[in-house]
Amino acid sequence: MRVTSYKNDKNKKMDDYVKSGAYKWKIAIPLNCDHDLIRCEGGAKIDKNSGKLNISVPDFQGNGRHILVVIENKNDIEIYSFPMNVQRCYARITGNYLIVSNIAKSLMKENEKIRLNGEVLLRQISNLFAPLDDLFGDIKLLDASSIFRVINNEIIFKESQIKPIKSTTSSVQEYIISKYDRICKEGKPLAVLLSAGIDSRLNLALCHYFSKKYRNEIVVYHEYKDRKEHDIAKHIADELKLPFVSISRDRFKNEPLEYILSPEFISFHGGIYRDTLARWFSYMDVIKLSNPDATIIGLAGDPHKGKFYRDIHHLPNDLEKMLKYRMKDEKIAEEKDFMPYLSNEKTDEFFSSTHRRALISSDPCFQTDFIFYHVQAAQQSASRSPFFHLNYKIPFPLNDDHFLSMAFSLPKKEKMDAAISLNLIEKINPTLNRIPYHSGNAGGFRNRYENLMIEIMSMIVSKEKSSSRRDEDVRWNHPSIVSYLGGASSDITEKLERFIRANLGKRQKNGRIRVECALRVYLFLRQVEKELGINFFVNKES
Repeated sequence: MRVTSYKNDKNKKMDDYVKSGAYKWKIAIPLNCDHDLIRCEGGAKIDKNSGKLNISVPDFQGNGRHILVVIENKNDIEIYSFPMNVQRCYARITGNYLIVSNIAKSLMKENEKIRLNGEVLLRQISNLFAPLDDLFGDIKLLDASSIFRVINNEIIFKESQIKPIKSTTSSVQEYIISKYDRICKEGKPLAVLLSAGIDSRLNLALCHYFSKKYRNEIVVYHEYKDRKEHDIAKHIADELKLPFVSISRDRFKNEPLEYILSPEFISFHGGIYRDTLARWFSYMDVIKLSNPDATIIGLAGDPHKGKFYRDIHHLPNDLEKMLKYRMKDEKIAEEKDFMPYLSNEKTDEFFSSTHRRALISSDPCFQTDFIFYHVQAAQQSASRSPFFHLNYKIPFPLNDDHFLSMAFSLPKKEKMDAAISLNLIEKINPTLNRIPYHSGNAGGFRNRYENLMIEIMSMIVSKEKSSSRRDEDVRWNHPSIVSYLGGASSDITEKLERFIRANLGKRQKNGRIRVECALRVYLFLRQVEKELGINFFVNKES
């Protein structure tokens, strides 16, 4: 594969496609189930099947479709959300209609008041490990991999699409191999993202394995964070005799702002995405502009790693302690505007309800996997996968409910400590397992006391940042950001605006409110205020 030089050009393909609005879909279903009044927009389509009415939407991967809504017996309406939130699914009952869309703004009406949940808002604008995404009070963001029913004008959880099933290591491996075979058999070039961790090494091992059969050209891309990870990734690429391109994490300073400030980008994300994602858009552009025909492989979630088992004795309490999800008042005590929103009530309920749903299996390891999936993996996937999935056509071959059911149902010893991935690497290219790993998941493979000791030792041994380390360096205080501030018409957007102006260019500690997080929420709320005349209020504020 020819790797061309990267020029700092704007990605016109992204702009043209996203600005066309072709990615948006919306479905309006009358609750009296008069089928003639169902409205479908943006690729949503109605099909009749054996007395049922199926409404499907594009899955944005080839010509595939996802059955989103099933209507049976006229008034029995079920909604099937996407696995791993590869597309978000917002739903709202307003008037006599159920409205469903992948874009939050599509469910809002001109000049209405929209309630925000203060606890969710505070978690969103803080740098938290496990945020909640259900920001809007009357617009429901449906949990991933779930089936919902409409009962008495309410959208109610029915059951999970992830279920305990008969599963073996060999059946899981066969399924993974078949998925990658399907990707590689097109013969297209492959741009494989490689860190020093486990997931990306499995991706590369599988792509390299099938490239011998389908003659795929492969280029390995590494995001440089520090010398240790770089050298491991380079060692792997050299072992496989593959071209290796390293791009420093701090390379992109102004380029990500073109995305963050784009009206269509703001609308697409609805104010919810991980702040660290900013640099990744420009990184993807480097790859696409250098290798326009390549399929990018990487950036999937990690719900099948077999993490935390050593410390799980009482669910969900033990997993809550491991994830350290609770907000503490000392973290935001200085921010008087936002202190009234401090609460863990909604988050506690989310953990509790997820645990209740996990009881479909009596196996505590299945339950642990299930809770971790919904609390972290699916939430983090929602903040990045939809745009990568849609705009860059990145396939997520293991982000489906059947694979997750298989992985979660394996016996403990066959999945613990990333055994699924490590055993498959050992099967197809054992040499790669001999090269050291440096994984961010390592903490989940140790007990909490080991992790505490390691954390203390690293604080003692390394008080100064490694000279080889490169951190994200997006210019959040760029004049283009400042030019977007002003004119807030809701009390909450005024508060966010004050905070952003006062803190642009400053770095906040983890767990505190951060400018880049507050900015993404502010930009969406402010844009909707201007376009639709919406007035946002938090909880019981008038």
